[in-house]
Amino acid sequence: MSGLPRSKSKHLAMLGLTDMKFEEEDEIAEKGLEIYVPKELEGSKVDKFTVQQLISYVLNARVSSMFEDDDKSDILRAEGEPIYQLSLDIKKCDLNGQNETTLLFSIFDDKRKIFLTEEHCLTLTDKNVPTVGEEANKKILFRDLRQEDLDKDLYIIGKIYRMEPLETDNNGKKKNANLRKVVRPEHSTNILSERRILFCAIAIRFNRKKKSGPFQIAPLSNGIAHSLTLYQGSCEEVEKSYSLNGRVAHVHPLEINPQIHSDRHELYVTLLDVHVNQRNKRSACNVMCKISLLNEDYQVAGMVAMGRGDMARPQSEGESPVFYHSNDPTINQTYVVSVPSSIKDLEKCHLLFSFWHTPATIKKMDERGFAFLPLFDPKLRQIKANKAYSLELYRMDKKLTGYLNNPILKSESKQIQVYLRFCSTKVLPDNDIHTFMTWEDQDPKILAPAMQRASRKAFEDVMQVFDEYMKVVFDIMSKLQKDLAMTEQSFFALVAVLGEVYKGMNMRFKTRIEEWIQNRFDYPGLWRVLADQLLKLLKWMTSDDAKKIDTKDASPDLNRQGAELSRQMLKSVRGIHYLFMLMKKSVDLEIQQDKESKARIQAEYEHRFNVLFDCLNRVMGLTEPRTVLAVQSFAIQRFLNLFASFPSQESQDIMKRTVKFIECTRNTDFENGIEKLLLIMRLLEHPKFSRRDVVDLFLPCLAKELTFHMSQSVDEQILCAMIIEKCVSYLDPKKPRTLKSIERNTVRVVHDGKGCEPSDSVLQHFGHLLLKYFIVLDNIRKVDLCDTSKAPRIFGRTLEKNPSKQEQELSIPSVESISTDQITIHRTFLVTIAEMARLLTGGTAKPETFSQKSERIDNVIKEEKAQSESYAAQLIQGVLQCCTNLLVESVFPHEWIFMRMVEAEIVLRTFSWFGATLQSNYMGKSFHKDLWSAWFDLGMLFLSHKDLALEAMTEGNAKLVREHYGDVRTIAIDQFRANAWNILQVHTVELAETMVPHAIVASTSEVLEIEEFVVDVYFQMLKSEFELTNEIKNVEAHTIDQVDFLTTQYGGNDEQIINDHLDFFRKQVNAKLANSKSELKNIGEQFIREIEKLYDYLAQLRKLPTDALHEDERTVATLNLLHYLEERGKVEMYNRHIHRLGLMHAQLGNSIEAGQCYMKHASNLRWSDRVLRGEPAIYLEEQTEWKRHVQLLENAYQQFQIGEAWEMAAKVCQELSRVYETLLFDFNAWSAQFEKEKLTRTFIYQHDRVFHSHFLLSFRGDFPSDLRGADFIYRSGRARNRIKAKWKDAKIINTSDPIQPEYESPDFKGQFIRIAKLNPSSPEEMTGEDFKWDKTKAPLRIKRYYREMELNTFYFTYGENEFRNLWIIQVYVIAEEVIPSIRRRIPVIKQIAKTLTPLQTAVNNLNTKTQELVKLVEACQNDPSHDIRSLSMSVNGVLDAAVMGGVAKYQEAFFDSDYFDEFPQERQVAEKFKEALRWQLEEAQKALTVYAKYKPENLADHVTHLEGCLTKMKKDLMEFLERPTKTT
Repeated sequence: MSGLPRSKSKHLAMLGLTDMKFEEEDEIAEKGLEIYVPKELEGSKVDKFTVQQLISYVLNARVSSMFEDDDKSDILRAEGEPIYQLSLDIKKCDLNGQNETTLLFSIFDDKRKIFLTEEHCLTLTDKNVPTVGEEANKKILFRDLRQEDLDKDLYIIGKIYRMEPLETDNNGKKKNANLRKVVRPEHSTNILSERRILFCAIAIRFNRKKKSGPFQIAPLSNGIAHSLTLYQGSCEEVEKSYSLNGRVAHVHPLEINPQIHSDRHELYVTLLDVHVNQRNKRSACNVMCKISLLNEDYQVAGMVAMGRGDMARPQSEGESPVFYHSNDPTINQTYVVSVPSSIKDLEKCHLLFSFWHTPATIKKMDERGFAFLPLFDPKLRQIKANKAYSLELYRMDKKLTGYLNNPILKSESKQIQVYLRFCSTKVLPDNDIHTFMTWEDQDPKILAPAMQRASRKAFEDVMQVFDEYMKVVFDIMSKLQKDLAMTEQSFFALVAVLGEVYKGMNMRFKTRIEEWIQNRFDYPGLWRVLADQLLKLLKWMTSDDAKKIDTKDASPDLNRQGAELSRQMLKSVRGIHYLFMLMKKSVDLEIQQDKESKARIQAEYEHRFNVLFDCLNRVMGLTEPRTVLAVQSFAIQRFLNLFASFPSQESQDIMKRTVKFIECTRNTDFENGIEKLLLIMRLLEHPKFSRRDVVDLFLPCLAKELTFHMSQSVDEQILCAMIIEKCVSYLDPKKPRTLKSIERNTVRVVHDGKGCEPSDSVLQHFGHLLLKYFIVLDNIRKVDLCDTSKAPRIFGRTLEKNPSKQEQELSIPSVESISTDQITIHRTFLVTIAEMARLLTGGTAKPETFSQKSERIDNVIKEEKAQSESYAAQLIQGVLQCCTNLLVESVFPHEWIFMRMVEAEIVLRTFSWFGATLQSNYMGKSFHKDLWSAWFDLGMLFLSHKDLALEAMTEGNAKLVREHYGDVRTIAIDQFRANAWNILQVHTVELAETMVPHAIVASTSEVLEIEEFVVDVYFQMLKSEFELTNEIKNVEAHTIDQVDFLTTQYGGNDEQIINDHLDFFRKQVNAKLANSKSELKNIGEQFIREIEKLYDYLAQLRKLPTDALHEDERTVATLNLLHYLEERGKVEMYNRHIHRLGLMHAQLGNSIEAGQCYMKHASNLRWSDRVLRGEPAIYLEEQTEWKRHVQLLENAYQQFQIGEAWEMAAKVCQELSRVYETLLFDFNAWSAQFEKEKLTRTFIYQHDRVFHSHFLLSFRGDFPSDLRGADFIYRSGRARNRIKAKWKDAKIINTSDPIQPEYESPDFKGQFIRIAKLNPSSPEEMTGEDFKWDKTKAPLRIKRYYREMELNTFYFTYGENEFRNLWIIQVYVIAEEVIPSIRRRIPVIKQIAKTLTPLQTAVNNLNTKTQELVKLVEACQNDPSHDIRSLSMSVNGVLDAAVMGGVAKYQEAFFDSDYFDEFPQERQVAEKFKEALRWQLEEAQKALTVYAKYKPENLADHVTHLEGCLTKMKKDLMEFLERPTKTT
């Protein structure tokens, strides 16, 4: 046991495998060793398992199967639930009994509170020995227990009855010799607790008690020494292995297990509650019951026994134990009643129960009534159902001659309860089954519908009487052949059962049905009837009538007929396996009867078989009616099972039929496509076929089928890949093939390839499949195999799902995001493609063959090109793309060196094949840019791939690769120089997009050969373009794009890599330019200087953190870069970075700024059909220019909606409407934009908004140069928190007062920040005019928007705060651009300060207050709820202030004093002041009117008060206005 883990050793000990030596578990599983079994089972035929499987079984796991496909689940279901036999071996009984004792043993389910088995009767003498036989007879076998039963809380119950006097002696008195001895129950019962241990005998004390158990320990018992052994397997096999064969008493379950064959026909009657009359007795009765089974003539029809076994003593009249002094005993005892085997005789039987008072002496017993129960219910026309019955108790009358159907019976007014349970494999308590089983006595009009209903009964119920059911079906079929209707109906009854077998858990009955056909079917010649009926259904399926049922023209009768025939067709094909088995068995039986006619019978059978198969093949090619798809599916699934029924068992004959069937199975839907491919996969491993037949007949057919399915769903592509993996064994004669036997669940590896080489045409077909395999592999790598809809069916198990780490932008799972379960499958696929590549192109695993050209691949491309040039190009493109993806994103860990080198081998072979193929097929006028670009892309990627860089590997891995492969990158360089150099010179413009980026990436290689090669490539691109166009714009554009990409990838993390790339330009490219023509040299050197400058801009941007704290710095760096790009005319790169800025703003929640960025991007695009390349990094797919233009405007619209800048969103809608109307002419889109604009306008008019605040931030002191001494306008209240978090050491003051001189000093070394709240203003107001929107009739909400948004002028104020001396400094601040813009920190370009006099300030305050009142009135009127709270406070403030001396204060301060003497220039303001008062009075009156209109009742007094205030204000104001202004 030392070789196994401790946990596994423990489980082996549980199995009873203790005194044995074990190997390692893996070795045992690998060798497939048989298990070691206990001595009692040695040499038995009980199911055998491997040790590993046994351990799994103990752990409640299924027995594992070696099959990986759906056969595994089929086998498990076919095996069904395991059957167990429990042996109870009673070693010794010590019950302290002085009389004869009867024990009744059975198994009790404590959870459901029911008995599971019959009772075994064991009768012991007073010496505790059996009354019949020897000591060894105390052995009981509880038969055929189910797994689900053993999972319950079980007990073995022993009921104890004693033969003893009714009255025991008391106080030592002598017993009365006349006392009657009777069987009486003990005070309680005993419990045997049963433990479920496989193959292990254990001893458990008899008196072990479970607290929750329903039984108690018998007080007079000492105990029973016993052992329990649980076996798995059939009873017959266990009996053969048991050492005491023949001396074991069998106890059956009370429920028949239809999974196994059994012949049972018996009745179990349980006496429950009994109630008798005491009559004239002074004390309660001693009740005993007698039970008998009688026929209609009151003759005994069967024997009755209490329990099973030799000691059960069946009698014509069974007697119960006596229950002492109880008129209402609960007997709860079950009796076994043997009933007539004939159903007809059974119908005439009834049970008679008679009850007796049993005196304590030997006096005669007194009757206490009788009851009876007929076993047949004439109304329901069936045997009585299994249930409890309450029976009336009748008085026994000596004059009574018969009680059946006797109306004058006298009732005792008492009842008894009995439970009836028929346990029969001949009949069920069901009307239709009963009618069906007694068909010979039935009217045909009743029989036919009864047969239909019987066939639709619960399948498990039918299986209980399966033998009898099948006998009746075939009796009708054979005896009523001339009655076509009954023959057809009996056939339908047959297929109704056979067709149900393959449904779910019904598969567990598969073995029983097959066993019945082989051993119990005995109807020679009946195969013709079966063939005719099946052929009739198949022909109907191909008829015109079948097609019509799916049309509107079909009549109701045709629809009904079609529905019935379709249903029977489906059932027939579901069970077609068994139909063919029956036909084959019937043929064999007929030949046995008439051996002289063997040849004729076989010929006739073969002819009919061929007709059937031809018709079936026609059905497989149909597309209608709708039900044909289901028929085809079942036919495909059952096809393998038909082999045994084929007339000829020769490999070639079976293969020819198989090929024809596969070829006819066309036009399949997705489900049937999967089933068809699963069938093909199983056929390749089927032991029936010789290798030669597979190679010559099946592989050519297979190539055509795979060609179709490899272009279908991913599920089908996965299966195609698995099938090709199995085909490799047949394509390579040196490889063995694997054969699997489904029936035996075994695998054989066969070396039989000698002389079975495939033809060149077959290899050519698979050459086509090889290229398609690349595309399939690429598709498979992009999905989680668990997510495919048929994964469990395809792989035969549930796969482990990939972790959810995969990034959204990755199309292929990364190493970190793929499960170990799935990586194994991908490894198999990759190895298969490598083996196929070697096999079909003559290569080996040696690297010197990686660069070989392939004539076969070249021919494949020529053949594909001849059929379709576009498809041939797509095929090459797909293969190259797959290889590129293998390099870009491998699913294998970096440590898997050999798998990475397998990928490298595949890539290099493909690169070599297509280098030659493209040269011969796609040069000159046939030059194909996309194909050559893909080829160059693959090769250059191979050179720069980090996993192939020996210098970057660990020392051990690098040594391993050098020994086996060498530096495979040199092979790619050789291919480039051999096949591509002339291409680069001629097609520079077309290939620059591919070659330039890869050359720059590979430029940092430490391998000199690669470094020299990429410099040559890059310089060749420069030189070729210059010679063709006298400029290098194309190379320049792609170089800049790559520079942008590299700084994005490495800019903030690895400056060394950036410097290495710069050195490539500074040193290596410059060295090449130095020896070139002066014109190219000058242009090239200028270009390199620009590259360096661009690197600086990009590096500054990439070094900045991407958090919210550095938003301003990133924005500034981006704007600097955008300015440079705009100056240089780099529009594409400009668009990329303005879009990135928009994405940053959107991520930070700056929705309006993000929308402005998208609008900026869109402004650089036109409405052309030019295709713009995709940029996944910024979520832009490849699309036409006008589509991207629309997408950007839609993005802007969404951001403006989020930011509630609805006016901006409406402008976007207007622009899109114009485009759809005048440029794109898309009416539907135009209409949709109108709807969106309408919705946006609704938001503008009906919803109030809260706008962002604006702040002036002044930076003084030791700040970065772009901040030091500068002033900025910040949008959003979050700016203050961000500034405080960023500049923690700075002194930050919230004030509008001027900055103190000490902070303005150049000598100030600290950090000071002033934050001043800004008010929106406008250029008009800065010059003393009114805001332009105030002059319009625009709604208040629109005015408010333009007051707060789309502006560049603000102001703040500071000054003294006394009423008379309220001198205010108003500073106007002008921003560099209109706000909001593409940034939230906007530089200030100008500040203008104005001084306001106290009177001017008073005018401004009055107007501000009045404006607020006007806005509140409009808001209240527009508000559906007319909320007056804000209006109430504002009106109250205006009117109360006037009453409390507001006008008087102004009069005293300005008009009655010497104010105008001191400031004579203010006299012109006096009129403005009076005008402001008049306006306020006018608006206050309007406001009070609105307030009074919408006030609640409780504010009526407040309105009255305000009306009084308004009256006083009018009076005071009129008096004030009539006074002249004081003059000097």
